[in-house]
Amino acid sequence: MAAMAEGQRDVFVERLKRIEKGGPNTIGELLIGPGDVEGPKLKKQRKKLRLGWLGDIAIMPFAAALGAVAMLSGRVGAYHLTQPGAEGVAMVTSDAMILMTDIGIALTLALALAWCFKLGRGLRLVALVAGFLGVMLFEAQLIEQAPDAFVALFSETYVSAMTTELPRTVPGT
Repeated sequence: MAAMAEGQRDVFVERLKRIEKGGPNTIGELLIGPGDVEGPKLKKQRKKLRLGWLGDIAIMPFAAALGAVAMLSGRVGAYHLTQPGAEGVAMVTSDAMILMTDIGIALTLALALAWCFKLGRGLRLVALVAGFLGVMLFEAQLIEQAPDAFVALFSETYVSAMTTELPRTVPGT
């Protein structure tokens, strides 16, 4: 026990001598323990890459696709949740309630995707909203382009109703 106390005392005396001389480990940093031990190595912090508006432009197609997927998922989810026989869901009685249901599901999903992928600002948000509104406004035209794909998502009656309700315009009339 006395040997350990003497060792600590010797280290302390050496430190006091270094402080008097102005040697290493005396100014600006504090190391505890023997002077020949290296201090802990600090981890280098990663710099955040800031691309600015170029990064926003580069990610715009991805953001638009996520907005479109959010709206389409909202439509599909609301369609299946509001069908007669869907368990655990209150009966939806009007088309306005169905529209509010699919917009509510789609907005919730779009907000979650915007938060996950950091799309809630600038041009990224504009692209997300553009994709969202694109599917919302032009869903009937999308269904007309690929009816078989939408039959798998919705039903054959929904797809036939959407394609027959499209207003047809004949050029020159």
